[in-house]
Formats: sequence, C-alpha cells, structure tokens
Amino acid sequence: MSAWLWAGAGAFAYGASFLLWLYILSRSPVSYAYPVTIGLTLAMTLLGSVLLLHERISVVQAVGIAVLAVGMFLMSIGQASSASDVSSASRSST
Repeated sequence: MSAWLWAGAGAFAYGASFLLWLYILSRSPVSYAYPVTIGLTLAMTLLGSVLLLHERISVVQAVGIAVLAVGMFLMSIGQASSASDVSSASRSST
C-alpha cells in the first residue's frame, strides 16, 4: 500500500472518531463519557494487539482490564441512578 493511501485511511479514521466523540458528548456528560471511552480504548487496544499482532497478555494486564471493566460497570450504575433521580425530580416539579 502506498503511503498516501495509509495517510488517507488514517485521516478518515481520525475524522470518524472525532464525529463519534461529538455524538457521545451530545448524549452523555463528560464526567461519564471520558473515563468510559478511555477505558474502552485501553481494553480494545489490548484486544487488538492480541488478535492482530498475536501478543500475549500478562496476568497484570488481564487484572487491569478486569478492574477497568468493573469500574465502567460501576460508573454505568451510578449514571443510571443519577439519571433516574433527575427524571423523577423533574416529574415531581411539574
């Protein structure tokens, strides 16, 4: 593949990720969206390195990904409960 094709594919992927980030921010607060997307980026990078580059995962890396998954799960529970608190407060004020 030529260097220009790689550069074009990289620019397209960067633009698509920027549009996806804008979409995520339009749906979620930054305090929730940023840590979740960073955690997913780390997990997907590790998964991609295993599947595409045939790297091995150490025990420490596996534990780190598990901790990230638990943290994202806990954040989603907190996000869901705060959203229901806001919706119930707005219903009771009307």
